[in-house]
Amino acid sequence: MLQDTEFIYDQKYRYGEPAAFVFTAVPLSQYFYRELETMMEEAKTKVFRDAGPHTNKEPRSAALGKRYELVFNQLFAPKVCGEMIEVHNLHNRNAVIKGHLREDPTGLIYLQADYVDVSPTPEEVFVCSAKEYCDIDDF
Repeated sequence: MLQDTEFIYDQKYRYGEPAAFVFTAVPLSQYFYRELETMMEEAKTKVFRDAGPHTNKEPRSAALGKRYELVFNQLFAPKVCGEMIEVHNLHNRNAVIKGHLREDPTGLIYLQADYVDVSPTPEEVFVCSAKEYCDIDDF
């Protein structure tokens, strides 16, 4: 479920950090969160192993938030259902996100979304009342 989508189309600027497109999402089950945690540990191990003895690279995660949310931080805006959907229409919407992990030169590992497939909003169910459509002469 998409959460903070304010900077999904516009870059977020923070002092001392490069500009990036940032948004958060909450996995719909603990299974997906645990799966991502496992992938992050494997990525940290790979970064540590590939860094070599003469580097200051320290593998650490920037993909998991403090409140069990997934933090997507990327250099380009993700494709969202092939079209631009307003930011306020993305909040609290279910979505399938295709992405990958990437690292920066310091060893910080980010979660990057390539494509966000937002599920359609459920339409309101039409409920008719018998009082509105019945005629007094019918009885």
